[in-house]
Amino acid sequence: MEMLKEINESKSSNNSYIRIGSLTFMSQYIIPNIVPRLIEVYPNLELSLTKYDSSSFEDALLRDEIDLFITNRNINNKNLQSVHVLNDKIYLMVPKSIYKDDNNSLEDYSKETFFLLNREKNLRKSVEDIFKAKNFYPENIKITSTIMNSVSLVRANKGVTFIYESALKMINSTSYCEFIEIDGDFSAITVVYKNPKIEEFACKLSSIIKEYVSKKVIF
Repeated sequence: MEMLKEINESKSSNNSYIRIGSLTFMSQYIIPNIVPRLIEVYPNLELSLTKYDSSSFEDALLRDEIDLFITNRNINNKNLQSVHVLNDKIYLMVPKSIYKDDNNSLEDYSKETFFLLNREKNLRKSVEDIFKAKNFYPENIKITSTIMNSVSLVRANKGVTFIYESALKMINSTSYCEFIEIDGDFSAITVVYKNPKIEEFACKLSSIIKEYVSKKVIF
């Protein structure tokens, strides 16, 4: 716990805990599963867990509101450090009723409704990267407020959407849908921090997240 002592001594307050932030969606399936392991490794650790959206977490780190943040996009901020956990594949989620057995490409579903998030959301940013890389853009797009809203609409045979591999087990939709892996690396689970003394803890947190995500049985 010497490392945690150094972290706490470096803070302006006397707080003796680590403040972790995460995206709202990731907090539903990753955070609850890694906290027990984190407490097992650091039995005296006190945690503060906070949800942020992808547009505000960098400011929260820079203002020292949190110590670390778990996200699914690489960052490009010279004032912050990051640890790459693993690439998180993205899948096209398709109702079984319209799934095509042969030549499963985005073009095969070009006339379907694509349920996408707003452009400021991380998944939408990754999807836009996919569209650019594949030189593809759907004819019909409808915006939803959350990933789970998109999932619900696809399960109701209203169209298709995209989902992270790490979230497939949580949505539990294999009875209703098929999942087509998108070739390429368009998303990466990343631990972001500001304080250099957090690095050791960030690396340990990264290994715990990787252990959890990697051992999940998706299908």
